Amino acid sequence: MSAPVAPASPGVVEIHNLWSIFRVAGREIVVHENLNLHIERGELVSLVGGSGSGKTVMLRTILGLETPARGKVSVLGRPASQLSDVGA
Repeated sequence: MSAPVAPASPGVVEIHNLWSIFRVAGREIVVHENLNLHIERGELVSLVGGSGSGKTVMLRTILGLETPARGKVSVLGRPASQLSDVGA
C-alpha cells in the first residue's frame, strides 16, 4: 500500500493528526485518534456514524468550540480557534 498523497493546496478545512480525548469519572475516552481530513472548496462531505461516535465533537472542533487534545485544525488557512476572525 502506498502512502496518501498530500494535497497540492490548503483546503477550506484541514485536520492534521487530531486527537479528541475526554475525561469522565477518572477515565480517558478517546473520541478521535490521529484523524486527518482535507476538504476543498465546493466539496460535499457527510459525517456518518452511530450515536456517540464523535460526529458532533468533530463539528464543534472545526468550529473552534472544542480544543483538540493534539493535532491541528484550520479553516480557510487559519487555526479553528480563531474562527470568529475569519472573513473579518
